[in-house]
Amino acid sequence: MTETKAAQPYGPQTPLVRIFLQKLAAQPALVWLAAARRYEAIAATPAGRQADRGLGLAIQRSAREPARDALIGPILQMATRAADSAALDSSDRREVERLAEPALAAALALVVADRIGDAQRDLLTSAFGAAIPSEAIVTAAEDAATEPMSSSAPESSALPSEENPRCEALERGAGATLSTLPDTTDRPVASDEST
Repeated sequence: MTETKAAQPYGPQTPLVRIFLQKLAAQPALVWLAAARRYEAIAATPAGRQADRGLGLAIQRSAREPARDALIGPILQMATRAADSAALDSSDRREVERLAEPALAAALALVVADRIGDAQRDLLTSAFGAAIPSEAIVTAAEDAATEPMSSSAPESSALPSEENPRCEALERGAGATLSTLPDTTDRPVASDEST
């Protein structure tokens, strides 16, 4: 892996994405549940569907699929923790995916923030808007860019590692968010014992 890819796992918008992930990791389960409800309402609108399709195209056209893929594990882990905290069944992939979807949409909108308009970015991040306003993320990233870099800059150790199990539907991640992924609810799940 090149030094640039290691330093910017989420592409040129890595500072924005890291700030969002750090703020996301600090959110209580109640915020995740509220964001899931808001995102479901947004995704059901024509503007929401158009924003989701545009997000997928922006990721594809900017060749930022590796950045998308790098986000899936950490977001699923945080969503699993939120499901556990909310006393939901974290072994139920649909529950975890329901919580992960608005976080993934918001993070991906930040990955391609330089390729989509502010209105589209704001719509895709609005499910977490009250807790994590996109303007605050942009301002924090701009502030961080003007501060001198320290050689002992903290890594995002508060974020989950990418080594924990992931939901199969998210791993296939061909599109932008879960709404653009194929439904796998009728497929049998492969057992860990077969590997």
